[in-house]
Amino acid sequence: MRRHQIVVGTFYIGAEQCQLVLRDGTGAEFYVTPEDGALPRIKVGADDADWAHLISRLLHEAMEFAIERARCRFERCANTDQGGYVFVLDHVAFTECCERTGEFLASALPSLADSWKKWRKMRAG
Repeated sequence: MRRHQIVVGTFYIGAEQCQLVLRDGTGAEFYVTPEDGALPRIKVGADDADWAHLISRLLHEAMEFAIERARCRFERCANTDQGGYVFVLDHVAFTECCERTGEFLASALPSLADSWKKWRKMRAG
């Protein structure tokens, strides 16, 4: 099966840039180093017909990425299940992560809305 994706754009999340990509499916994930020399990347499944669900998944991944970069995300064990992660941060670190995530969302959402409309037309046609 051929995978489809649309690169939405590259946006700041704190002091670094992160590429946002729409992809097949309904899940989401982030990559700190997707390939050698590449920017960090967040991929969000675009096949859900609900805009709010798409934004919820993006918020989750962007916030988790910011928490990872703040060095406040830990694995409880060598388990690769996402339930094995814990976040330990004080209010100051939480505020910083919210600011980074807010900056990312504010700049990415207009382009994401356009790309999602294109995605839906592509899938319908």
